[in-house]
This record gives sequence, structure tokens and C-alpha cells, in this order.
Amino acid sequence: MKTAPAHKIRQAALTLVLALAALTATVSPASAHTSSDLGSIAAASGGCGWSSGGYSVLDSRAVRLFGSGGYNSTQVGTVYLLWSGTYGENCVVTLKGSSSHGTSTQTEAILYVQTSGGETAYWDKDEYAHYAAVSRYTSGRCVAFYGNVRTRDGEWGHGGRDAWGNCG
Repeated sequence: MKTAPAHKIRQAALTLVLALAALTATVSPASAHTSSDLGSIAAASGGCGWSSGGYSVLDSRAVRLFGSGGYNSTQVGTVYLLWSGTYGENCVVTLKGSSSHGTSTQTEAILYVQTSGGETAYWDKDEYAHYAAVSRYTSGRCVAFYGNVRTRDGEWGHGGRDAWGNCG
């Protein structure tokens, strides 16, 4: 029986190791984003788009499942209201929780801006694996915010603040 030369075996082994390393480096865990990652989400063009300057977390609310009996204790995410004085903008980030994080399901971030005639709603709504985010110039205006997450099982979680606040 003829055997392969040692250098061919080493070359094949090295190719296999490099391929596995590349695959491992590109797969991110389902828990890739946490509240400590809000800074990277705020700066990302797919997030708030605030590439410079700081931000403040003004409010956060649990996103909980809602059924025929109302809200229950199952939290499927968190919705945050952020402020950037540099941009004069508010940003709403709906961050999916561990039960649905990493799975692309309907995820929504909604920012309501009070106007003289009522309100204007801005939203980011799509099939996302990690978060949805929307930002708008709101300096001098009152805002409300909401976030929705659809679970892998098709249930909806909702959370936010209906009352106007953070005016200015």
C-alpha cells in the first residue's frame, strides 16, 4: 500500500485547521449583544448611527409576552430610550432577550414624537436576529417609545412607555 508523503499530510491538516478557525471566527453566539453593547449599537449605522459623541440611557422597559390574560412574567427583550446631545436625537433600541436572540424574527423599535397636531411615529421593523433601532431629531419635543419582539413560537412581546416624557 502506498502512503502519502508527510508534507502532503501536513498541508491537508493545516488547511483543515485554518478552515475550522475561519468558521469559528465568523459564527457569533446568540448572546452577542447585551445592554453593555448599547455603545456599539448607538454608533452602528444599522443602529442609532451616532458615530461620535456620547449618549445617555433615559429609560428602559421590559418587553414581555402578551396573551389573553394580559402581560405575563416572561421577558423576551428590553426596549431602551437613548439620547444624544451631540445629534439632538432620541434613539429607541429593542434588544432581543436570550429566548429569541440570534433567531431572525419580527423585531420592532418605535419612536413617537409629539407634534403640534398630535404625534409622528418612526419605526424600524424587520426580521432581525439581535435588535431593531430607530433614531430621529427630537430636540425640544416630547417622546414616547415602544418595542415589540416576536418569539420563535410566534408569540408577541411588547414593552415601552405610552406617556409623553423626556421633553426638551
